[in-house]
Amino acid sequence: MVSESTVRRVQLAAKALKYRPNPMARGLKTNRTMMIGIVIPDLTNALFPPIIRGAESVLSGSGYISLIADTDNDPERERESFDALRARQVDGLIVASAQREDWALRSADAADMPVVLINRRDDQANLPVVMGDDASGIEQSVRHLIELGHRRIGHLAGPSELSTGVARTRAFRQWMFELGGDSDPDLIVETDTYSVEEGARAGKILLDTAAPTAVIAGNDQLAVGLLDVVKERGMRCPEDLSIVGYNDMPYMDKLSPPLTTVRVPHAEVGAEAARILLRRLEEPDLDPSTVALQVRLQVRGSTASPRTS
Repeated sequence: MVSESTVRRVQLAAKALKYRPNPMARGLKTNRTMMIGIVIPDLTNALFPPIIRGAESVLSGSGYISLIADTDNDPERERESFDALRARQVDGLIVASAQREDWALRSADAADMPVVLINRRDDQANLPVVMGDDASGIEQSVRHLIELGHRRIGHLAGPSELSTGVARTRAFRQWMFELGGDSDPDLIVETDTYSVEEGARAGKILLDTAAPTAVIAGNDQLAVGLLDVVKERGMRCPEDLSIVGYNDMPYMDKLSPPLTTVRVPHAEVGAEAARILLRRLEEPDLDPSTVALQVRLQVRGSTASPRTS
């Protein structure tokens, strides 16, 4: 036991001498490498740098170094990334690339590797998850459009192999029913990937087959692809079609028109995932939980009341 006055004197001396803890020496004492792997699906996607930064701000403050792996949305590359990080004996993993049936993730869990998931979940793995509140985000989006007078609202659904695609589509169906929207199944078109190109492809199908007055996209990239189609066809947003995105990625407020979208606190998602992982390193038997952080609809210029015929 050390008195508080002694602790203060040591801290002052360390500050005066510019002392920095040696992570390798600390690792030898704790039997850890002081390295954490962060696995993401696409480093070029502006969604993920804030998540990484939030996680690193917590990890670095505890003396950990982050190793970042980009899977490029490829399950085989994800498996290789997991193997490479485990070979480097990282102390734990923060994973943003999980699919609903993710065998690489389950193998890491089976090997007693501490893992925390971000944004997505595996249907079977019993692991902690940190994400935005998808149900609330979609509810706010549907409610906003209904209050503007829209009833024929379409949905560009995310890929069904990802939990976000399934959860947001489920919430869309629920709130369209509860708030009195049109239940026409043609108003939902599933995409293969969360990309601008898929937003354009699926958007054309949605406009041709369902003629919605408004669309809620599964993410901002899909919304941008749809906006491109609207402009190509000589339509106007929001006069001819209101569009809502999801995530509030950087520069969504700079589009023409600025995109109405659900703002997710991505930096805090990464930071909270890091906090949970550090707790699991100290308490391996800590019960896994799902943390759903509050999201907020950011209303901008891409939504308005439908035109009357």
